[in-house]
Amino acid sequence: MSITQAPSTRPGRFDARSLVTGLAAVAALTIVALLVVRWTWDDLPDRVATHWNASGDPDRFRDRDAGLVWLFVGVPAATSALLAVLMAFVPRSAPGSRWISAIPVGLAAGLLTMMVGSLLQQRDGGEVSIGVLTIGMLVVGVVATAAVVPLMPPAPDITATDPPPADAPRLGVSGDVWWTGVARMTPWLVGALIALCLVPALVIGLAAPIGWVIALIVLVPALLIIANSRFRVTIGGDRVVASGALFGWPRLTLPLDTIASASSRPISVWEYGGIGVRVG
Repeated sequence: MSITQAPSTRPGRFDARSLVTGLAAVAALTIVALLVVRWTWDDLPDRVATHWNASGDPDRFRDRDAGLVWLFVGVPAATSALLAVLMAFVPRSAPGSRWISAIPVGLAAGLLTMMVGSLLQQRDGGEVSIGVLTIGMLVVGVVATAAVVPLMPPAPDITATDPPPADAPRLGVSGDVWWTGVARMTPWLVGALIALCLVPALVIGLAAPIGWVIALIVLVPALLIIANSRFRVTIGGDRVVASGALFGWPRLTLPLDTIASASSRPISVWEYGGIGVRVG
């Protein structure tokens, strides 16, 4: 189904507030990370571990120099800043746009926690616990993302500027459910995509001592596939609601007074770059 929203005062695709908020948060996290590195610098060994194998043993080292600071702080910060620029182009009307815009901050917080945390653990010749750092990365990343969400710009007011034509069809009495239906992916395709996530997660979980941590990360795409595998669309009251398969998430709500027209036609998923929700 194709829904066209009425003209409004909605801002353009690029959102400066989202960009400034994301970059400011990433910059603040970077400064904190640099201060921690400076504080622990003199206690680090001359050769610092920079990579660990699946068993949690260090297998790569480098000298304690400026390049180490760039690797452990600069790369995560630059990657997160670039992602913040890209996220500024996410339409404000997209489902969960505030969470999407906050992802770069969570990424920076999580990566810097892992990288700088590994330096803290190596002070005075200490050993690194990759499992603890990975869990810390995930927890800090999620908390930081949630903390920044309220600072991100909300969805714009897209109330139509003009009333609908007098001869426009009326769906029913306000408060009633006028129509509901389900759109779903082909079951075998859903199963195949989930298997592509679960099989590597199982193999990794059984193969390495800290594999269960990595397996949990791999399971996230499986949950996203399930969430987007089926949408129930309901037209009623004063809105159109599309709710996903994961306890109603993701959820897209369009007020009826913002919709100029609706139509249906056969489509191919390749017209939209794949299966999922597209909002523009």
